[in-house]
Amino acid sequence: MTSRFRKTISYFSLRYYCASIFFAFILLNGIESIRDAQEYAILAVLKVLGTPAFVSNGELFVGENADATEINLPIYVQLLFLMFFPSLALTTRVNFALRAKIMLFGLICFFTFIGVGLGSIAIMSALDILSSILIFKAATIAASILAGCLIIELALFSTIRIPERTKIRPIIKRRYAKEYAYLALFIVTASIIVYGVEMFLHVDINSPIMEYAHLYLWLNLSTIVTFGYFISNLFFEFGRHGTSKRIETTVSSVASSPTGSRMPSVSFLIPAYNEEKIAGRCIQSIDKAAAKYNGEVEIVFINDGSIDHTERVVTEAMRNLKHCNGRLFTISNSGKGFALVYGMGKVKREIIFRTDADSIVDEDALTPMMMHFRDPTVGSVCGWVFPIQEQGLWIKVQNVLCANYIYTKRGQDVLDSIITQPGSSTSFRRDALIKVGSWKSNIFGEDGEITNRLSRYGYREIFEPSSIVYSEHPSTLVGFLQQRARWGVAFYHSRGINLRLVRELRNPRSLIFLLNLASHGGGLARSLIWPFLLASIVSGMLNLPFFHDQSAISILLTKLIGIQIFITVIQLVLYGYRLNKSRKLADIKYYPFLRLVNFILNAVIKPQVLDVMLNWSSRWKEYNDQSFKDLRKVVNRSVDPLYPDGEQKIISSSKGSDSGEQPQQSQQPQQQPLAKPQQQLTKV
Repeated sequence: MTSRFRKTISYFSLRYYCASIFFAFILLNGIESIRDAQEYAILAVLKVLGTPAFVSNGELFVGENADATEINLPIYVQLLFLMFFPSLALTTRVNFALRAKIMLFGLICFFTFIGVGLGSIAIMSALDILSSILIFKAATIAASILAGCLIIELALFSTIRIPERTKIRPIIKRRYAKEYAYLALFIVTASIIVYGVEMFLHVDINSPIMEYAHLYLWLNLSTIVTFGYFISNLFFEFGRHGTSKRIETTVSSVASSPTGSRMPSVSFLIPAYNEEKIAGRCIQSIDKAAAKYNGEVEIVFINDGSIDHTERVVTEAMRNLKHCNGRLFTISNSGKGFALVYGMGKVKREIIFRTDADSIVDEDALTPMMMHFRDPTVGSVCGWVFPIQEQGLWIKVQNVLCANYIYTKRGQDVLDSIITQPGSSTSFRRDALIKVGSWKSNIFGEDGEITNRLSRYGYREIFEPSSIVYSEHPSTLVGFLQQRARWGVAFYHSRGINLRLVRELRNPRSLIFLLNLASHGGGLARSLIWPFLLASIVSGMLNLPFFHDQSAISILLTKLIGIQIFITVIQLVLYGYRLNKSRKLADIKYYPFLRLVNFILNAVIKPQVLDVMLNWSSRWKEYNDQSFKDLRKVVNRSVDPLYPDGEQKIISSSKGSDSGEQPQQSQQPQQQPLAKPQQQLTKV
């Protein structure tokens, strides 16, 4: 019993939320002092600038006495972010220096909110709209939340050990006028949607509960603003109509004339660790796809130190290839990034189709994808991924999730701003990969990292939904959450390396990347709303001025429910449309489980990953190969027990393979001549 109690109280999420309630209660009871500090700081600056302003009865006014406008700062909204920093600093397992650093960012956040108030007053005074209470409230709430989200991210990326940020000079000079025009339309559309929701939500309540409503609304803006992607999807359809016709023509030409116009040669690069269940089917599916493709195809399979029968299964499958060549290389377990870099030295074809051994490539996937490479500026093309499994509750939920992804990917494609091209379904121009330096060998999230780096060099990245790959997905809730926790670790690596992207405004990707960071910070903040509300209710019981106008509150709650119903209906229609296209419409009934999973990810998984990353960071002064090896062990122990920790030893061998010494984990890939036989099985 004692051991179970200790395990319970040591659980980070429990400590974190208990601390957040405690600090929320302290901040709420000190709210007058916080408001006074902000108001007097703003007043002092306004006086220096010569702007008439004064404080009366604890309220800030801007303007002359007769025409002064009362300024209501969104203090309750700001408290949510201010409580994040001490809650994290107190409960995460780090040293004193890192705790102090986190608290310092909390102080920076407070002064930033003062700057938000000053900036809003200055801008709205210049536009002569300062007297509009609704506009001022909406502007300051939006600016405070955006600033809070970004400072959370700045604090995390300044505290967590991440690989060195890359400096990039584009090698392809492109103009992005069309993409920026689409982005402007996207922003206008999203702004109209948000403004309409604000107008619908407006209730004249002089109570903190109104600020909570706005807080909840704005922290869910990632859902609301995503509707702007749906407008982008219309342009995707129009823009791809001609492309689809060309693809259909090409497919017909290939079918009728095998000796007609040749397509680019393709190398399938497959890193694998313990994939004996599906690896054979993966190779068979590629062989079937090669049969319908008018170009050369080879398979380069990198067995990353598997301790099951992956090597034997792959050997047998490659012996049965009929329409392509295959080569197998076995290395000591070094991680997917290293396996990809090693495999990069073994492929020779024009295009590298990077997929996973637990995936099945649709037999019609190649031609639509490879058509895009006729444009020399295209560096990569990704397809659409669905679960390979057909049965199971959580597989059905992920089908709905995949229907959601297509809208995001399509919207980002129109803006040439795809944030992550899936590792299981992306093709790369080989020459482009060589020029940008290939994959990173010692990070998590190598797929997201190479996606953004390739674009920063100037290459165009495409989403082709007609190229489908079926990949093994977690079949249980625990497995799904463990996978997403590992992806949470990958987020800090893939985004951290490319942080300089936010300054590269030549490409609209910089703004989409910034929105992606803000959404992540917003997810961490959103998880604190319920502890914040609980502390507020307790404070209300202690005679703080809450819930005075019950009729207005009822109207407000009705409107909030109405907004949620509207969002839900729109999502059901859109997801249902995509599922129907894929003959999976019956899975739409699992939509409520998707909402549940999203709640768990924000409330439990993201904070837990944050604690793991901070704890690991506190033990290392810099990011290097040794710290990465240690992180692999940490991820295996604390995040995903199925992820290899790098300690496994190879215990199986493939009959008929050439013998040779295994490379050390630091060994770099070496080029070898391309195999002439149908299969070359090599153990390295």
